[in-house]
Amino acid sequence: DTVYKNSCKTCGECYIGETARRIDERFNEHVDKYMSENTKIKQSAVFVQHIEEKHDNKRQPVQLDIISQHPNDALLRQTTQALQIHTQKPTLNGKEEWGYCKKTDSRSKIGNRTIEC
Repeated sequence: DTVYKNSCKTCGECYIGETARRIDERFNEHVDKYMSENTKIKQSAVFVQHIEEKHDNKRQPVQLDIISQHPNDALLRQTTQALQIHTQKPTLNGKEEWGYCKKTDSRSKIGNRTIEC
């Protein structure tokens, strides 16, 4: 029941995630996908596009940081992740949560409000 951040140790770009499972299981999934020789599996890894675009397709060391833990509280865990994404604006997250958009020409709707990003 953890909110976590995976960071590229070379450049600092990061991904903020959450999991209801043990954090070592989730982190190992990220690493296994990242290290996989299977192209389909590898393309689903958070850091694959990052290393292709930013590091000339050379594997980089990754750091895991625990942001917070919320035992048996999925709503709090997911809300915390969304707020962390909103405040930290990690470059490797693909989700739009709490009005955070990567592209400057996009819009996000929250409730009855539309937020320009």
